[in-house]
Amino acid sequence: MFKYLTAFCIVIVCCIPRLQASDALSEGGLFLVYGDSNLSAVSSFVKKELKSQLRDAGIKIDAKSKKGQTLSDLIESLDKEVIKKKPALVLLQLSVLDWYDSKAKKLSDDALEFDIVEKYLRDFVLRCQNNEIAVAIATPGLAGENLAEDRAINGRLDKVAEQVRALCKELDVDCCDYRSLAVKHLQANNPKRKSKGILTKDGMKISKDGSAVLAPCIQKILGMSKNGIGKALGPQDQIRFFEHGFFRYTKIEKKANDALLAKFPDVAGPVKPSFKFVNVQDITYAKEAPSSQITNHNARVSFVYIGHRMQDVPRHKFAIFQDIHTQICKDLKQKTTGTVYLVTLPPVNRDPEDGLNKLRIRQNEVIRNNAIDYGFNLLDLHKIVSDKYASDPMFKIMIPGDNFTPPTAAFEAICVNEIFNILGLPVE
Repeated sequence: MFKYLTAFCIVIVCCIPRLQASDALSEGGLFLVYGDSNLSAVSSFVKKELKSQLRDAGIKIDAKSKKGQTLSDLIESLDKEVIKKKPALVLLQLSVLDWYDSKAKKLSDDALEFDIVEKYLRDFVLRCQNNEIAVAIATPGLAGENLAEDRAINGRLDKVAEQVRALCKELDVDCCDYRSLAVKHLQANNPKRKSKGILTKDGMKISKDGSAVLAPCIQKILGMSKNGIGKALGPQDQIRFFEHGFFRYTKIEKKANDALLAKFPDVAGPVKPSFKFVNVQDITYAKEAPSSQITNHNARVSFVYIGHRMQDVPRHKFAIFQDIHTQICKDLKQKTTGTVYLVTLPPVNRDPEDGLNKLRIRQNEVIRNNAIDYGFNLLDLHKIVSDKYASDPMFKIMIPGDNFTPPTAAFEAICVNEIFNILGLPVE
């Protein structure tokens, strides 16, 4: 049914030798989204987010969807709707309706057994492969947002997702695990167990917010991020996060390096991909901008998080922060060739009258304006954390009562997911 949220996941297959999805589109071409309409909504979101990058890469995104299509319908129409169009890459979306009775709101009496699903998927991959079309295939998505409400359907969808992942591994194809992404988001952001309103409008039809959450699945295939990283990370790319030391108490650096090692397990030579936090001198106590610490590198991606100790500086010295931050941005623009993300400063608590929170609003205005003026990307931790405070009354950014105010595990998880989405790494 055209309006329903369905599932997708991604597998890459092509003629021998097998092409990665981003390789299939390395010279541009058509990226065809094939299946139920909700993935079309996600692809439309991605088209807007990546408009300039897609144009520069010569990639066109198109969607071919039809109301209520099941997997058998998609296979039957494969020649006409996919092979005839000769896309460089096709993304196949599996419909939850192959397992879910949307009227009775329960596991369908005619739910597909996986041996039938496997037969269809193998046939789809082989026929596309024979026509030199790279393919992306699917773990199932959601049947309502309250995961505890119907354990029968959710248990079946979890099992199908597990089987799809195993099949992808057997076929030596990549899998974008949409179900895990959606489920983990709901587990973290649906404490009241709402049946709709987090990722969907009605429990099935995807919303704009849902499209934003699920967009990284498509962005990963394209080897692009919503913020403009462009081509996917390479096996020797360096990522640096410049900050004052707040993040040193987290496990983000280790998690990122583990993810890079998993992505590039066979890198030869002395230079390997790495993620590293770099502690810069305190911008608020220096009249000279610490630009050399931030610009003296050749990182593919740089995150810049500075200014959080301004609470110790007299208010009239806010201009110092503004001047220094602007100078750093000028130097970054002139001296670096990689992608730069300016990071906004998150609120320290949920009290809008807190003096530090008020100050951070002023600082973040500077950061956002500099991102616009100098053409940098923005990792807006302030907005992300503010939204989390509003949705989760138990959320805290720092561990209370600790002299070193290390970040909480919940805040660390938010940062990991945002950074990993930008870098095209699998989210937790």
